[in-house]
Amino acid sequence: MLANAAMVPLVPFTLATRLGWPLWLVGGYSFAVMAVTMLVNHRLSSIVDAARRKSLLCLMCAVFQIVGALAAIGALNGALLLLPLTIIGTAVGGAVAPIYYTLGRLLAGADGRSTAAVNSMLRVITSAAWVAGPAIGFAVAGSRGIAMAFFFVASVSALGAAAVLLSAKWLDEAAGLAWAETAGKPSASSSSRFREMLPHLAAFLVVFLFSLAHIATATSLPLFLLRRFDVPESATGLFLGLKAGVEMVVILLTPLVAKRVSSRTILTIAASGALVAYASYLFGQGVGWAFFAAVIEGAYYGLFAVTALSWVQSLAGMRLGQSTGFYMNGIYAGVLIGAPLSGVVASFNLGWIAALSAIAALLALAALRLPINAGARMPAATERTSTDEA
Repeated sequence: MLANAAMVPLVPFTLATRLGWPLWLVGGYSFAVMAVTMLVNHRLSSIVDAARRKSLLCLMCAVFQIVGALAAIGALNGALLLLPLTIIGTAVGGAVAPIYYTLGRLLAGADGRSTAAVNSMLRVITSAAWVAGPAIGFAVAGSRGIAMAFFFVASVSALGAAAVLLSAKWLDEAAGLAWAETAGKPSASSSSRFREMLPHLAAFLVVFLFSLAHIATATSLPLFLLRRFDVPESATGLFLGLKAGVEMVVILLTPLVAKRVSSRTILTIAASGALVAYASYLFGQGVGWAFFAAVIEGAYYGLFAVTALSWVQSLAGMRLGQSTGFYMNGIYAGVLIGAPLSGVVASFNLGWIAALSAIAALLALAALRLPINAGARMPAATERTSTDEA
């Protein structure tokens, strides 16, 4: 996760600053990476359900990330034909996420742990990687050069691969205990899949709208803070760090809330918090309002991030890997559409970005009222949480 988080922003930056690509073409590259990631993510999330040695899939993702980073070094030196390898390597490296979350859920089942607690731990590790990865990657690029930054990505990926190899036997044995209980179950019939399609689409819509709301403002938040709230340029990074820090704390605390209220209630609270955060960005003034909005934004997204993962994993009619991939593709779809859409909106009025996020949050709140059969398939590991929710 750390390697992929460092890689994703480094390549577009390199294309724009070192190879002189126009920004629309750089955007095309980012779009290609996200689109390929969604396709690979869909395929791997289906394979992981049937795979007996799931560690090999993690190892494959690490190897592809290494290839992508080395190909980027070659592209930097003029071998642009290697860019497709960079796209594929980055996409497959990012597609480790549904495998990672699926393994976590299976290991929770094997150990009898709370799903909410395990997903919380995995989500906060992911958030930490996305805080540290870009920061370290650009620090290396600034001090040692872009090529060394890509070598850093490859090295971290190699360490990840080594960790997988060292733990592969234990990992596969532990996950195999839960896999044996579900792998042999038949898939739903065509008629059953059709009946269950609408609830699945409704859940996908909720995740997509939350992701869209978050990414629409996040892509321009430093500029937003600078121009609308008069936050000093040197302090914008502190506000971003504050938001990320609050998000991680809330992610860790959410399992305590999940013992007392249902997932849908937590998501409703999160959507309401999103409305408060983006209304504050839209109508507030001054550093104090910016501080308040950043804290509320981090809190609502932390509630959403871990709760939605467990919630979508509980959908009936889907195997664990499929539902996890379903969740990740909802996130990716929000990024794929939200980032360029926010750019278009910002070209007319910077403040309208917060309005776009608020509208997406309002729609997510409405979508949560749709008939979604979450909670219909709950593994043994979640019995404590689901019983409390009932």
